[in-house]
Amino acid sequence: MFPSRFLHVSFMFPSRFLYGPFAKITYSSDGAEVGPVPYWSGIINGKGRHASVPYVNSELSVFEVSPGSVYRFRLIGAQSLYAYRFSIDRHKLTVIATDGQYIRPVEVDFILIHSGERYDFLLQTENNTSQFNYLIRAVTLEVNDEENKNITEAILHYNTDSSTYPTATEYESIARSSQSDHVRCTEASNCTALNCPFLVYPQSHHISCEHIHNLRLLFPVSDSDLPTNGAKGRTSLFFNFGFEGISQTSAINARNLKLPSSPPALYETPENLYEETCKNLDTDWQCNQIASIPDSNCYCSHVVNVSSDHTIQLVISATGPNTTQLGNFLFAHPVHLHGHYFQVADIQFGRTDSMTGRLEEGSSDVQCGGDLLCTNPSWSTNTYDSFDLDSSAPLKDTLLIPAGGYAVVYFKSDNPGWWFLHCHIEVHQLEGMGLIINEGGKKTPAPYTMQKCGNFDFTVDEYKKAIEGKLNPSDVDGYKIATIVLGSVLGTILVIVLLVLFILFCIRCIHYIKKHRAEFFQT
Repeated sequence: MFPSRFLHVSFMFPSRFLYGPFAKITYSSDGAEVGPVPYWSGIINGKGRHASVPYVNSELSVFEVSPGSVYRFRLIGAQSLYAYRFSIDRHKLTVIATDGQYIRPVEVDFILIHSGERYDFLLQTENNTSQFNYLIRAVTLEVNDEENKNITEAILHYNTDSSTYPTATEYESIARSSQSDHVRCTEASNCTALNCPFLVYPQSHHISCEHIHNLRLLFPVSDSDLPTNGAKGRTSLFFNFGFEGISQTSAINARNLKLPSSPPALYETPENLYEETCKNLDTDWQCNQIASIPDSNCYCSHVVNVSSDHTIQLVISATGPNTTQLGNFLFAHPVHLHGHYFQVADIQFGRTDSMTGRLEEGSSDVQCGGDLLCTNPSWSTNTYDSFDLDSSAPLKDTLLIPAGGYAVVYFKSDNPGWWFLHCHIEVHQLEGMGLIINEGGKKTPAPYTMQKCGNFDFTVDEYKKAIEGKLNPSDVDGYKIATIVLGSVLGTILVIVLLVLFILFCIRCIHYIKKHRAEFFQT
C-alpha cells in the first residue's frame, strides 16, 4: 500500500458577467477558445492565491513527503470551466488510473485535467535532495493572456527537517525558484503531457501528447462484459456538442435541454413525457434560429430512448455544418455520462498544422445533416461504421471531445434508468448542452427482497435477473405471487389468532358461569 494524498483542484469565478474585461476571449495553443468567462482564482484542497494578492497574505496547501518513498495522489478536477495542466517541479508523475479505472502505468511530466475528470498517479520522491520545497502547479491552457498568469499553486514538502516547513513568507521565493517549462522541456529532453485537448503542442514547446484512447487497462474487460459481445442488438447514436443558431447557444444536435417538469423516472411510460420532449427536428427549418432559447422549437426535453442489452456506440463530436468555419465549434467539451463507464475506442482531431499546432479545419468524418445547424449528425461515409473494440481500451465516464474532432465510445445498456449526458463545463450545461438517455424504456419493479423489512442484499446475478424482469421467484410475476402468498399467510395467522382469542373468551365465560351458578339460581 502506498501512502495516499488527495488533490482537489478547482477554480472559482463570480457571477457570470459582473466583473472584468468580458470582451476579451482567451485561446489555447491550437486556437480553440478557453475563457469565455474570465478566470478568477484557483484552489487546491481549498487553499490558493488570487493573482492580485501577495504570497505573504495567502495560504497554500502543503503536501508532506519523505525521501525515497512512493506516494499515491488522487487528482480530482472540480473546476467548472478551465482545464488545468498539472505538474510538480522536478518530479515525474506515473499515472495508474483514470476515473477510478486502473490503467497500465504511464510516466508523464504533465496531466491535463478537465472538469469532472479524475487521475491517480504515483510520485517517487528523491533519496537525496538539498531542496526541501517544490512547487505544485495547475496552469490554465491560455496562451494569449500575458497580463494574468492563471496559475493555481501548492507545495510539495520533504519533511527531513521541521525547520524547513514552508511558511507564507517563503511562498514567493519557492515560486520564483520553480522550474519553468522552457527549462524542463527542451529539444534534447522532450516532456510528455497526458490528455491533450488538441493533436499536438507547437513544436517550439517540446511537449509530446499522450492521448487517452492510446492508454490500456491494467485489467482488461472480460469477454462477457465487453460491450460488443453477447448483446441482443446494436445502436449507434451521434451527438454533436456545439454552439447553434444566430445566438450561438450551447446545444447537443441543435437542441437546448429543457429539464422535465418532474423526474422522468416517476412517469409510468415514456409517452407521458411526449408534450415536453423534443419532436423530430432533423431538418434546419424546424428550429427557429432567430428566436431566443425559450421561444425556440429546439428548447425542449431532449430524451433519447435506447433498448436494454444492446451494444451502444456513441459518436460524440464537436464540429459544425461547415468544417472550415472554425468559429462555430472552437471549443473542447468534457462530456460526462451518468450510469455507465464507457470504453474509448478512438479519438480523432481536425486537420492540424504539425509545426504550430493550430487547428486548420474540423474533421470531415462526421456530417451534420444540415447546412445551417447540426441537427442530425452521421458518418459522412460508411468507412467508419465499425470499430474494433479492444478489451483493454480505457474505461472513462468523463471524456474530453476535442474542438473540431470526435470520439467513438462503447457501453452495454445493462443498467436501466434515465441517465444524464452533458458537458461538464457549468455554463454550457446551464445553457442547455445536455440530454437524457432513457435506457430500457420501462419502469422496472423493485425486487421482492427490497419490499420487506431487513437488510437488502443483491448479487450480480440477482441484479441481472431483476433488470430482465425475472425477479425473485424467477418468473416475471414472481414478486406478485410472493406478495399474495405472504398476504395469505399473514391473513390466515390473523384469523387463527382471532379464533383462538374467541375460544379462550368463550371458555372463560363458561368457567365464570359454572363458578357463580348457585348465585344465579338464588336470585
